[in-house]
Parts: sequence; structure tokens; C-alpha cells
Amino acid sequence: SSGINAEYGHAQDNQKERMAKQVAAKCTVEQVIPFYERARAPTFAKSMMIKEITNLFDELKNLLKRNKEDRESRGHVLKVKAFQEKLSKTMKFWPRDWEKRMKNEEDKEFIRIMMGDRTASLGPADNVLGKTEERIRKRNISHEMQMEK
Repeated sequence: SSGINAEYGHAQDNQKERMAKQVAAKCTVEQVIPFYERARAPTFAKSMMIKEITNLFDELKNLLKRNKEDRESRGHVLKVKAFQEKLSKTMKFWPRDWEKRMKNEEDKEFIRIMMGDRTASLGPADNVLGKTEERIRKRNISHEMQMEK
């Protein structure tokens, strides 16, 4: 009976850890999305972005699980350096065909810089394009409301 209770408690702990990891990844995505939206950059679905972040966390967790002897091995040191290099780069939340999807050259340049040295900055919004996008959004909402009737 105590073995079953211990296993049940372990399963609950694992579920709590998975939920916490999902919540943290979702919060991260929610904080990153506005930058992509402002740059009018296409992104993956939020669920895919969350999966990318949780995979990164799992990779870190596996690196930290090693015992002291394994941590000092050359192979492990190389894996840690590769992971650190991965962290130094921008996570690619944009699809492969992002250049085809984007029309504005300034917006494309934002993604190109994010792929490189990550020194991109957001300038003032393009008012003409913003107004066009707002009209399209309103038209789509109106069309959806008509379809529901």
C-alpha cells in the first residue's frame, strides 16, 4: 500500500512539474508575441512555440541530471557548450517561408537582424499599413458575425 501511495505521489509531482513548465512557457510566449506582432512577423502557432520552449527546458534538465563524474567528461562539457550557444541565439518562432509572407522590407530586416546579432529595434509603426490591417481585421470580424447569423 505504501508503495502505491509513493508512486501516486511521484506521478502527482510529475504532473505538477509538467503543468508548471507549461504555464512558464506560455507566459514566455505571451511576452514575446507582441514583438513579433509589432514587426508584423509571421509566427508558429502558440502551441508550437510553447513546445519549443518546453523542449529547451527538458534539454537543460537532462544536462543537469548528470552525476559529478559525467559532468566533467569531455562529451558532457561539449553538450553544455552547445546548449549555451543555443541559448545565445534567438529562438526561431517564425516559419521557413517568412520572407515570402512578409511584404515590408523594414519588417523583413527585423527578422534578419534577429537571426544574426539580435540588435534589432522597433521603430515607429507604419501608419498606412496599420490602418489597412485594422480595416481588414474589422472586415473579418464583421464577416464572421454575419456567418454566425
